Amino acid sequence: KEIPFPRANTVLVRNIPAMYRSDAALLQYFTNVFNDKDAAERAYVVRRTGQLPRQVKNLKAAKLEVLHAKQHWEEAGSEEETPEWFYLQRCQKRVKTITEEVAAAQGRLKDAAARGDPLVC
Repeated sequence: KEIPFPRANTVLVRNIPAMYRSDAALLQYFTNVFNDKDAAERAYVVRRTGQLPRQVKNLKAAKLEVLHAKQHWEEAGSEEETPEWFYLQRCQKRVKTITEEVAAAQGRLKDAAARGDPLVC
């Protein structure tokens, strides 16, 4: 039985030496090992992401809450300065705040990975 793509072409590598703990360095390593520039299509180093997955989950939940709040506000007549309107405003502000937090965390993670920070890579 044939294994479907991409599973058929996927390799899990553990305990990668520090000097190869970036996507580009790992890809270059495989290119050199197999002496073929097409030996590996891409390489991805899984990073220690800390709280980022939880933040992304919170962002998804907050966006869903905005949709519910907007629906309730519309069902209530779409009037401003009503309890439904104020709740919608709070939900939208929360989404904005969490979006900024996620973007900042992603930026810090990217910077740390670029530096080869052992706490991330």
